[in-house]
Amino acid sequence: MQKTVFLILVIIFCLSGALLYSKDKNNDKQWKKLDYKMLVPAANKKFPCIIICPGRGYHKDLPLIKDLARKAYANDIASVTFNWSFFINKQDPSPDGSAEIADIENILAMVMQDPRIDISRVYIAGKSLGTLFAYFAFREHKELKGCILLTPLLSKAEEGESYYPELSKETRPVTFILGDRDSLNCPLQELYTYLGNCTENVSVITLNGGHSLQIEGNPEDYTLNEINKKNFRLAIDAAILKLRVLEYSGM
Repeated sequence: MQKTVFLILVIIFCLSGALLYSKDKNNDKQWKKLDYKMLVPAANKKFPCIIICPGRGYHKDLPLIKDLARKAYANDIASVTFNWSFFINKQDPSPDGSAEIADIENILAMVMQDPRIDISRVYIAGKSLGTLFAYFAFREHKELKGCILLTPLLSKAEEGESYYPELSKETRPVTFILGDRDSLNCPLQELYTYLGNCTENVSVITLNGGHSLQIEGNPEDYTLNEINKKNFRLAIDAAILKLRVLEYSGM
């Protein structure tokens, strides 16, 4: 998976804005074809919004994404979750990442056109593979206020400039949330090495567990299962707290 991801990211970051769809009027309604869910609090005012990009197989209705969206909604933050087109069609991700970028662009177009959303307070998040595309969209759309990267992909520090380029130059807040035992996908030492020159705008929150924020063991172990459920809640609470701080501080 790591080699495939690397090739995709090299291509999309080289092409950059050439693959964006948000200003193409012919694509304004493409979001209607996506499998998405939008939660907006009921009140006569505009709300901030978080867009949550799924993982490769970790779809929008699995706990970390679904519960994060619900918790945002409960905190007066609108949320949008969706599934990639390749997941809906039971295919592999597009070779150059263009289809996934198009999915995000179409979701962004929908959010920015919604009169209930304060377009100056839109955030983007991603899980696993979704962190790569979420960060790409974040770089391309300077109007996005912040970025949250759940269980990121960075097996070696030298991959950082391909996966999450120019973080040291980013002035908007970026938050990594990951497990401390994800030795295959994102070892902490490799992440910290890459982030060594970053400013205080980039933060890292670590929890127990691996890439799924879970501690491996007997699936029938009640205590272990409760610990893993708590890890999910902590990850979600950390993301929501970050959003609330950013909203309160006006960053």
